[in-house]
Parts: sequence; C-alpha cells; structure tokens
Amino acid sequence: MNFELGDYTLECDIDPTQENNASDERVSIESIGFIYNCLFKQKRAFEHSVDAIKEVYPDAKIYAVSDGGLDYSYMENENFKFSMEEDTVSDLKKVGGENFLDEECQMYIKRGMAATLDRLERGIEYCGNPEWICMTEPDVLIRGKLTAPVNGKLLGSRINCGWRTPKALEQFMGLNEVIAEVEGSIPVLRWGAVPVVFHTETFLKALKIYKENFDIVDRFSEKHYSPGTFDLFIGLVFALIGEPEVYNSEVTECLRNPEWQTSGQPIVHQYREYYEQSDFLRSASMNRIEDYLEVKLNIVEWIRDYADKSKIKSLVVGVSGGIDSAVVSTLCAETGLPTYVIGMPIHQKEDQENLSDGHLDWMLEKYSNVTKLKYDLSNTFDTFVSAMDGYNDNKLALANTRSRIRMVTLYQVAGSVGGIVVGTGNKVEDYGVGFYTKYGDGGVDIAPIADLYKTEVWELGKFLGVDSRIVEAKPTDGLWDDGRNDEDQLGASYADLEYAMEHGTGPAVRVLHDFNTQNKHKMLPIPTFKL
Repeated sequence: MNFELGDYTLECDIDPTQENNASDERVSIESIGFIYNCLFKQKRAFEHSVDAIKEVYPDAKIYAVSDGGLDYSYMENENFKFSMEEDTVSDLKKVGGENFLDEECQMYIKRGMAATLDRLERGIEYCGNPEWICMTEPDVLIRGKLTAPVNGKLLGSRINCGWRTPKALEQFMGLNEVIAEVEGSIPVLRWGAVPVVFHTETFLKALKIYKENFDIVDRFSEKHYSPGTFDLFIGLVFALIGEPEVYNSEVTECLRNPEWQTSGQPIVHQYREYYEQSDFLRSASMNRIEDYLEVKLNIVEWIRDYADKSKIKSLVVGVSGGIDSAVVSTLCAETGLPTYVIGMPIHQKEDQENLSDGHLDWMLEKYSNVTKLKYDLSNTFDTFVSAMDGYNDNKLALANTRSRIRMVTLYQVAGSVGGIVVGTGNKVEDYGVGFYTKYGDGGVDIAPIADLYKTEVWELGKFLGVDSRIVEAKPTDGLWDDGRNDEDQLGASYADLEYAMEHGTGPAVRVLHDFNTQNKHKMLPIPTFKL
C-alpha cells in the first residue's frame, strides 16, 4: 500500500498513521519486570510509584537508574536494584530541531541511545528475563494488572505523530529512509509516551538486529533530534524487525483526562500528587537563559525605550497574585517610570486575593514610583450578569467577561494617567496554546515577557525576589468560581507544553496542537475583506 503524506509517498503493508491498531483479544501480563529511567530527585513520587507496583506485582523485580539525582540505594532488597549513573537526560533537553546536527548535540543523542540500550540489557538481566518489561518513570502509577493485545509486542499510547508539521515530517521520513535499509523493517510515524511496555524476547531479537546493523542505525541521530529519548528510540528498534508499536488502551494521563481517577485504566501517566514543586526541575526545562540579571536589565531597558519613543508617561499593570503579573509589575517598577499596580478581585478565592494583596504591598514598600490601587469589581460583574438576563448562562462566556471587565478598568486608569497597559502573558499562553481572553487579558499595549516560557518566568521571579508563595503557587487564571488551575483547563503541564513547542514531541504535543488550532484566531490579525 502507498500512503501520501505531504510531499512524500510511503510504501508499507500496514497503515503507520493509524492510532488504534490493537486487536480486540487480549492476554494477561503476569511475568513482568520494571526498569525506572530518568530518576532525579522526585523522592516521594518515586517511593509511592514503587510501592504501587509492589501492591499489584509483589514478586516483580525493579531495576532503577538515577540520572545523577538522589541516591536510592536505601531501597535495595531482593527485588529492587539501584544504579547511580551519569545524567544523560538533561543534555537532551538542549537538543531541538534547529541544532540537533551540531557536533555536541549529536554526542548527546548518541549517548542517550546507548544509555537506553545499556540500561535495558542490564535491567532485563536483573529482572530475570521476564516475559514482559515496563520502562517507566516516577510520574507513572501502576494501579492494576496489565494486559496486552494479542498482536502487540510493543505497547504505547501512539499519541505522538511525525507529520504534525512539514519540518517534523521531513525528519521522520529521514528516519524511515534509514530504517528501510534494514531488511524486514517497517516505517515509524507514531509513537507513545511513558511508559513503554514490551515483550522481552521480541525486544532481544530486535536488539540483535540493531547491533548487526549498527553502522546504519547509528545514523538515526543525523535524521531526527529525538532518538535519544527512550519512548521513540525503542519504537525504532522494534521497527527494524517489522514490529509496530501497538496502541495501549490501558494508559491514561492525569493532565489530559479529567476522569482519570475513575477511568479504571491500570496505567496512569503524569501522576504528580507526590511531587514537590522543586521536583519539576523548572530551570532545566529550556536551558535558554544563563544570566537572569542580563534578562532583567534587557527587558527593563526595552520597556523604558518604548515609553521614551512613544512619549508614554506611566505604566499600568493588573496584579492577580500569579507569577506572570508579579514579574511584569516588578520589571515595570524597575524602569523608574510611574507604575500603577492594580488589584481587581471578582468573587476571588481568598488565597488568590491574599497573594495579590501581598504583592501590591511589597511593591508599594519597595518602589517609590509605585501607586497601588485596588478595585473590587464583584458588584460590577454581578450587575452586568443581571442585565444580560437570558444570555448569562454560558460559564465560559462569563469567565471571559471577568477578564474583559478588568481590561476596561486597566484602560480607564491608563487613559487617566497618560499610561499604557502592560501585558503579562508568557510565551506558552500567548503563542503556544492561546490561553488568554480575546479583548480581555489579551488586550494590552506591550508584552514584555511574551518571549519567555513559563518556567523562565518562574526563575526570573525568583531572581527578582518575588514572594516564594507566588512562585510556588499552582498557576490559575482566577476566572472560575471553582478555583480550577491552568493545568486543569489545559490538560498538560507548562513544562510539557514548552517541550512540545521547542521539540515538537513529548506528552503535550496533541494538547498544544489542539489548543493552538482552536485559538489561532486570537493570534492572527482580524480577517479583513480586501477590495
């Protein structure tokens, strides 16, 4: 069969683009070993994840590798072996579609590929060569016995696909050109996220072919930037013997499925209840910024230069109690220009309002050029809702109305003091998922942090001395009575979204694509009829 993908034609006996390729008949997985990869310092999460496995598979052996993180040797027993090794994961986060051919990045990718195979071989041996292996991470919860479709030797979510963009397709077709040089292979266009579950004997056959054709497959790194990550790499190895990744319906993800607690699926990914805030390694997620002092000075100079050229007298910023508005308001005050910081609660949760009030007070105390204002707009909102009788039952529209009332308030103040409204959106919200209200918090004059990822804003906030409670608080837009946070609404973490924006892969690729497509109208100029 021939499959047309963009400018490419792919010849294959199976449809590599199909997501659910699993047979209905399933077999129970009883003999299984677990290999933990990518351990850093998620101590409580890791311990809980291991305990959950022991509840379901009490006799299973577990092999855990720490990538330069904490020492978990205290957990060793007859069924648990620990190995402290060099961190091969953090460097892979420096690799992207633009730089992966650089000599240093090639080294990172090849090292990641080699480490994955080495850990798998040692892990399989320690686990006693069980029928199945699960390669996993600390944010995976095993809460029930696993099964496998009878046609599956490698199981994954197949959530990621290689044709989302022309550039991604080009790189994947490059991978498939390499794979095709091995007799009996099949192409790869879909692959899953963590964890990976595979049939051990079949993997060892594929590994043998990989080693026999090493001169060929070592070129994977020259075609794509992600073979160093085990979820894609294992799929490439299986493809060498004609075994596709088969859809695993037993996996759910906390950040994408709001019903995960009652879904009944035995594998839960992105389970981060036991993570500490510091476990997310926020500063390591992008590694774009080495000197936050320089970033601060550059943004402050940029704001001041814009104000001078535009003959702006003052700056106006809404303060919500979140990290973005805390950072932007502080940067504005650092310009020395008159800065108006404004709290605008609308039936706000007490903890959110307290964070906002605390930051307003801190600003007023620290900067002589700051004017603090606070307007409780709850009655204004209620009056508007009442006036819209018959058209006031759409909860999303009402949430957006809150944001638009705040926008009007900011512009009223700005107009009164000869100022501009300074935006607080970050790169993920403004240019990734479009997570803002059109003509609400999206209605601004300048956007000083819109080229900074959320993790970078967190780090800049720490550098600026923003209250640690704001830095550590779960991000929320504060527009809903139930207090839902950003991850609840987006179905993905900011770190995962950033990774998807930079690399075009990872667990948040689909979320990014769907939100970007849905909200593209916010990011583009207003459609205009042309004569």
